[in-house]
Amino acid sequence: MTGLWERLASVDQGQLTAYVASDIPSQLDHDLRETMAELALVPDHGELWIDHGLSDVSIGVLQVFAQRMAELAVRERDASLLFVGLLALVAGGLEPAPDVDRRYALTRMALIYGSALTLRVDPRDLFDRAGRVAGPHGRNLLSSFPDRPGGANMPWAFGFRGEQGPAGFRYVEAPMTDLLKENAQP
Repeated sequence: MTGLWERLASVDQGQLTAYVASDIPSQLDHDLRETMAELALVPDHGELWIDHGLSDVSIGVLQVFAQRMAELAVRERDASLLFVGLLALVAGGLEPAPDVDRRYALTRMALIYGSALTLRVDPRDLFDRAGRVAGPHGRNLLSSFPDRPGGANMPWAFGFRGEQGPAGFRYVEAPMTDLLKENAQP
């Protein structure tokens, strides 16, 4: 697992951009899934405090990975990948830190939430389970996310919609005006 953290620390912006555009699953997806499986072995009563000095780019890789797990979960009808995605967000850090913007993690949470609904999985249970290994702020963030009012936990509220493409299900950014029309309440 240590080698993966070193690999993440060496990722540059160009590699992150290539990862975003790569086929799902990629070798990096496979490596991260193995690492998150190890992290999932942390007992429910313990907290997962990860501070590997990851750069913003490395945190970005973990956030993109979380999105890719939300997409792959729908493609493969495998809800266990949603928990893996949430663990990646915890590993990337949900605790307050100077100069780190956690809003991107919220976007990935919305995609995982949307995939959970698609797969008919209880999002509350999923987010609570991931919160058990997070620090205090991350635990609160995860456990409160399913209760966000007015659809503020849905992918469309963050500018995304799910689409079936040639490679399978993906979340794509969409104009907010289109999303608001598509998700208008009667």
